[in-house]
Amino acid sequence: MKFRYIIYSLDGTKNEIELDPYLKKNPNFQVRYISNTPMAATVVFDKKEVVFSNPTSNLGASPKLWSKNPNFVKLIQNYFETTWKTARKNINEEH
Repeated sequence: MKFRYIIYSLDGTKNEIELDPYLKKNPNFQVRYISNTPMAATVVFDKKEVVFSNPTSNLGASPKLWSKNPNFVKLIQNYFETTWKTARKNINEEH
């Protein structure tokens, strides 16, 4: 199972949430960074289900959309992949 996580940081500093140390050590876990607020916070599960929410709100407390609709899943997966390709592997990396 692959875990890919995109973190945004407006001021160039690391903005990581507390992650389980086991997860950080997992070779299938990858993090990339973007310097602007994303249009949406997304979670994709096995390319079959997605969660879509406001990126500036608390994920646990804010309204969100959870869907298994194949077309919506493809749309969100494409958004994530595009963002992943343009994200930096290192917080200090230049584009």
